[in-house]
Amino acid sequence: MKQGQINADSDVQAPADVEAVLASRPKGERYTGLTAAQAAEAAAQNVLRGSVSPARVVDLATNFINALHGYAPNELPGAIKEIRDSIWREHFEEGVYRPHRTICGDIDHRSYIATLLSPSASPHILEALYNCLPGHLPEEHPSNLDQLRERSKELDDNVYDRVIRSNLGSILKSLRRGLLQGHEPLFLTEVIRNHARCFAVRTAHAKIDILRQHSIAPLGDRFCGFHDWALVGHSCLAALAAPAAIIRKLNEFEEAALCSADEDSSTLLEHLVDAKLLPPGPAGRAIISLAHVVEERLNTTQPEYGYHMGAALSIVQHKTAAVASLNRGDMKRDGSSRMDFSTLRIGLSTAEASSYVSLELLRAFAHIDLCIEAVLDNRPLPLQPVTAINRSQVAFHAVLLRSEGRPDKNAACIGPGSRNGSDELDRDRKSGRLPMASMLEKIAVPAIEREARHHLSIDAAAWFAS
Repeated sequence: MKQGQINADSDVQAPADVEAVLASRPKGERYTGLTAAQAAEAAAQNVLRGSVSPARVVDLATNFINALHGYAPNELPGAIKEIRDSIWREHFEEGVYRPHRTICGDIDHRSYIATLLSPSASPHILEALYNCLPGHLPEEHPSNLDQLRERSKELDDNVYDRVIRSNLGSILKSLRRGLLQGHEPLFLTEVIRNHARCFAVRTAHAKIDILRQHSIAPLGDRFCGFHDWALVGHSCLAALAAPAAIIRKLNEFEEAALCSADEDSSTLLEHLVDAKLLPPGPAGRAIISLAHVVEERLNTTQPEYGYHMGAALSIVQHKTAAVASLNRGDMKRDGSSRMDFSTLRIGLSTAEASSYVSLELLRAFAHIDLCIEAVLDNRPLPLQPVTAINRSQVAFHAVLLRSEGRPDKNAACIGPGSRNGSDELDRDRKSGRLPMASMLEKIAVPAIEREARHHLSIDAAAWFAS
């Protein structure tokens, strides 16, 4: 391609006549559900919201225009992958719980254990966990940690510190080798078992936190729509279709020469706001400011080249026309209008995925016992066991986890302080049985089970590997 020639090649084919396609659909399915003002706001927030700095936005915009004219290789695909990877890394990756390294030996164990078991310190959840966990988690565990701390001080060793910092395997190895003569083996082993269980519960809460992020911020800190609880359909229309439609309107606006880029910023903003191409206020002013910086950069760095901005805008419209034509009808037919992001990414709805976390938590308890036995017997750490599923336990602990973490809209109705006015947990497990049953049915499909395990598993062996 010659320099200065617009690259019109695209593997995204636009409908031959977008308006004709839209007009052919039933009237109720022609719309995105967004007002013109919301579409303008969505387009602006797609640029402004998130961790990409204004300077980086300017760099990408400048490079993209240069690439369209053949003056530079296009960096945008790589930048998009970088943003996508950072969103996943920062918002949706979570291993097993590890205590913060700054945790000190003077902590109040009762408060510390309470935050592991219930980050909100809910007395209802704490009571249920102490009384209902398989094998029971003794309420004296905090006082046992007090005793261990004092014993470690007397012996001037670091056993207590290693327990608190989750280096459980190294303690058991030392115990097996007879290097901890000052500690009573059964007491120390029980403290390790119970503390590992606390770590497992805290990890389960962290997995629920991830599911909540998929529900309320599925694109991390990027714009994903105007709903408090995101669904795939609305987010797709708000974050993709609406901005693409704004590009189409902007191209028509530019072709009609309804305003000039030479206008002062306030006048230009007024014209674009009236045309519902930009939102009023700081967001609109920020977009115009960025556009002026890009224009100045182009004129400064490549003054000898001619930029055919109208032609460039037409090409961008062509590449995004198929997206701009998306509407509610498309989302309904695709099944996305009522789909949450957990279903899209894992194959389980948020409530079903919470039930899977509950199942993983119960498996982790059994895994902890096997890991302790393996280290004491000098055997390799075992894989997570495939145990018989206690449906009643899975359903009840799913209720506990959802009540604590509120990963989905309906979770606000099933626990203390819920919208139904109850201060009690759903001890009949009614709110846990249906999601559990559908989860078990779905994970019978190997591909869904693999995804669920990849994202939501709790590997208790990690605390015993050191």
